[in-house]
Amino acid sequence: MHMHILAHLLEMYLPELDAHLRKLGVCWDMFTSKLVLTLCSSYIPLELLAYIYDVFFMDGWIGLYKIIIAFLGTQQKYLFGKDLCAISEHLRNLKATVTLQEIRTILRKAVDIYIRRDAIEKSIDDFFRSEAEKLLSKSVLSLTIEPIRETTAGPAPTGSC
Repeated sequence: MHMHILAHLLEMYLPELDAHLRKLGVCWDMFTSKLVLTLCSSYIPLELLAYIYDVFFMDGWIGLYKIIIAFLGTQQKYLFGKDLCAISEHLRNLKATVTLQEIRTILRKAVDIYIRRDAIEKSIDDFFRSEAEKLLSKSVLSLTIEPIRETTAGPAPTGSC
């Protein structure tokens, strides 16, 4: 669910980068799943994570969404015009190059991002609607009607217990 919400927010806040990735046939999940599942530790050096975790523990998931939007926003200039291989390589090597100054910039930008609660709620509704439709389509497709067969087993056994 968090990746779905984040993809929706990134589409809203980073539309040019979103369009570039769509043109490449890449979905946000390829990059954001690692950020969400590791609370950014996959791309941010350990000694700088305390700043990110402070925001997460104070503001919850919305705080993390803001940080990820700001983080990817600071990387836009490196990601535009690159193919999937170059984008992946850049992000993979990022952990070794992120500085305290860049973290401060990301945090300042994250503070300025306003995420409307109704945008989150709409994204959650879309996610659950999509998941329900998937489940319904699977159950309808796998539903087979078995013909009713008469049993010829004879009378039920009688006996003492």
